[in-house]
Amino acid sequence: MLMTEQDMAVRPLQETDLPTIHGWFQDRDVYNHIVGPYRIRSEVESLEYMRGWLTNTQNAVRLAILGAPETTGPLVGMVSLTEIDWTHRFGSYHIIIGARDDRGQGHGKRATDAILRHGFDDLGLRRVELELYADNQAAQALYEHFGFVKEGIKRERCHRFGTVVDTLIMGLLARDFKRL
Repeated sequence: MLMTEQDMAVRPLQETDLPTIHGWFQDRDVYNHIVGPYRIRSEVESLEYMRGWLTNTQNAVRLAILGAPETTGPLVGMVSLTEIDWTHRFGSYHIIIGARDDRGQGHGKRATDAILRHGFDDLGLRRVELELYADNQAAQALYEHFGFVKEGIKRERCHRFGTVVDTLIMGLLARDFKRL
């Protein structure tokens, strides 16, 4: 992947990132923002699983998000395109900003821009899609900023700590992203 100066908000994941990422996935607060099952795992179990993320594959690109200064700053999150389908040229977008204090600081915006440009320009994807909790207004605003369009709702899709919640499906086409 060819990186420009603007892309330096992201870098490939490193082995030393994994314990921090494990910690994020053990924090219930993180699951108020990402669609997925909350499950406490041992660090050994998590690190074994996440080591597979260190090598980007044909069907997945996972990158570390860095805080300021972007080229040398601390790890603040992870952004990825997964489930890449080369026949139909689409992938699924995911992002996590780990610590509450790092959210709302622009890290997600810079990382989203970098991975979408990589997906559309470098990989030649035609479409990127995502799923988010319907009540996550901050994330929805971020995605709409980049041109994502609401395409549907999955009613009562998830249980989030005893509450049933809907999820939104959003999609972005390469041609719409390039217009921005």
